[in-house]
Amino acid sequence: MNQTHIKVRSDQQQLLLPLNSNGNLQLSILKQYFPQATGLTYFNENQKRALLIESGSENLITSKKRKHVHETVEEIKGIQGLSSTRKTDMTKMKTKRADVHPAPAPQQRITKKIRLGWLRKTKNSYEQVIKSLGGIREIPLEVGKTYSVSDIKNLAVEEFSKDSEVTFANSEIQLGLFDHTILSSFKDSKGHECDLWTFLKERKSRNFTLYLITSLKGQVTPSGQNEKVLSRDWEENSSGSCYPNAQLSLKKVETKPKSSSQEFRKCIHLENNILIYYELIRKSEYTGSFCISYLLKDDLYENEFEEYGRIPVDTFDPMNAGHKVSGIEVDGKALLSIYTDNDSLTRVFDFPGVEMIEDGTHYILYDVNELNGKCDDKNGVGVITNCTDECKPVFTWYKDGTMISQGLFRYWINDIDKDASYKCIIHCKSQNLELTSSNFKWSEHIQCCDSTQLDKTIDLLKDPKSS
Repeated sequence: MNQTHIKVRSDQQQLLLPLNSNGNLQLSILKQYFPQATGLTYFNENQKRALLIESGSENLITSKKRKHVHETVEEIKGIQGLSSTRKTDMTKMKTKRADVHPAPAPQQRITKKIRLGWLRKTKNSYEQVIKSLGGIREIPLEVGKTYSVSDIKNLAVEEFSKDSEVTFANSEIQLGLFDHTILSSFKDSKGHECDLWTFLKERKSRNFTLYLITSLKGQVTPSGQNEKVLSRDWEENSSGSCYPNAQLSLKKVETKPKSSSQEFRKCIHLENNILIYYELIRKSEYTGSFCISYLLKDDLYENEFEEYGRIPVDTFDPMNAGHKVSGIEVDGKALLSIYTDNDSLTRVFDFPGVEMIEDGTHYILYDVNELNGKCDDKNGVGVITNCTDECKPVFTWYKDGTMISQGLFRYWINDIDKDASYKCIIHCKSQNLELTSSNFKWSEHIQCCDSTQLDKTIDLLKDPKSS
């Protein structure tokens, strides 16, 4: 007759446990009644044996991990001296099973989303920052947790900074309401201080929104007066406006046949040969529609005089101010053109200088050896990929192996050292892909240009038609 059960003893407890069809004691059965057990001793052909209990084992009796033990025979024989009636055994099994409780599941945190917007003070009015830089954001908060005004303000700054080049370093930051009311603390309808959840509950609106309210810090002169710091002279036009004609920067650069000396100047970049355009979005106070302009850095600075006039134009970084690159031209040739729809504010990417292969693959279109030169009177280097807004590509720039700049669509870095080596690593989030540029050193690039131009000059001297 095949054995169907086996007696197992722990301390002064004895249980009758079932065996499977192969006559083995299953680990799951043993662990159910003896969850703390780490080993098992038994007799096999009159030999004392012991077995380690391992979580990965299925059948303990058939395990090969056995060893001789030096426990007394009486200890194991003691099992025979205990009551072995089936009724008593089954009663104890039920008692032991009742004592085994599953570990409590970890308590899940309950979260609730709150809405955040962004108002920026310009001149004497407040302007809501729209998508994709601003817009209305929703962030989850833990219900029941205490949040102060300062906590929400810091979370809002983090939210509006995480996927853009926005920096609030030069801004006064406050938390408030759409009507420009500044909050120093949360208060209920009776004017008593309360927690965030009571404050929101009394608003009785699912779409109630808190706003980050920012304004630029003023620079104070020794006389105590606020002063706008400019790095160059200005000439006011006849209407008294400080805004020059921004349309000048939007004209296409005409390409004309260049002489040998002009080619050489272009090669070593004695003149600005890189044009980078930035997006400026304005909302009409009258029609509510969006007006979108594409400006060079200087024109953007001048058009946003009230916004950026407190810092020198040389230190003004359009991307850090929240403006996205909208186009890149090299020697009059457009390499990148990004158009923003006036209604939806969605962006359409175009790469007119190359024939795109529509196979879904993302790659580098223009490497550092192709995109380099002088922009805004400073030497720089860049990389262009065929990634779009769906990819959220993060460009990380390295100088001699050390990271110096990182950001979304950071195609270009300016003011590079001639003897340093630069490269860029682009992480495309949509494809979880990393693209790595070549290494670029300005001094080696200039030497290459000098050698190429010297060969061209010698060829011209040898050619009698050139005279």
